[in-house]
Amino acid sequence: MKRHLLFTVFILLAFIFLTGCNTNLPYIQFNDARLYIEIALTDSERATGLMYRSSMPEDHGMLFIFEEERVLNFWMKNTEIPLSIAYIRENGLIIGIYDMNPFDETTVSSIYPCKYALEVNKGWFAKHNIKPGDVIKLPSMEQLLEWHKEQSSK
Repeated sequence: MKRHLLFTVFILLAFIFLTGCNTNLPYIQFNDARLYIEIALTDSERATGLMYRSSMPEDHGMLFIFEEERVLNFWMKNTEIPLSIAYIRENGLIIGIYDMNPFDETTVSSIYPCKYALEVNKGWFAKHNIKPGDVIKLPSMEQLLEWHKEQSSK
């Protein structure tokens, strides 16, 4: 009986701990979907992106932030995870979503100037019915910079 009670308490505490961990991660809300993000702000972070990783949790992604809007070009060099990328204007307008295959060094261009690129697991946007023309509410630049500072200090 004691063993069963201890096991139940352990499971409950583990659940509370693991659930609490995600609430501290920065995220973007898309309709009903929450996407936890890493922020790539520096030239080095943007150049490395999601390279050299073998997986990424389903509800996670990387937000690339640029100083000003410009035509963005991405590729999948040294990137093992199949990804989808959304190119986003400063006002949150998604102007394009493209699927990218592992290790493909073909450039995928935003065509139009954008301030943000958001990489997620391939198919995530489609699964959540997010498409070009949608507008997402991004956190303020101050908030994004604070999140980046917190991530960099870990």
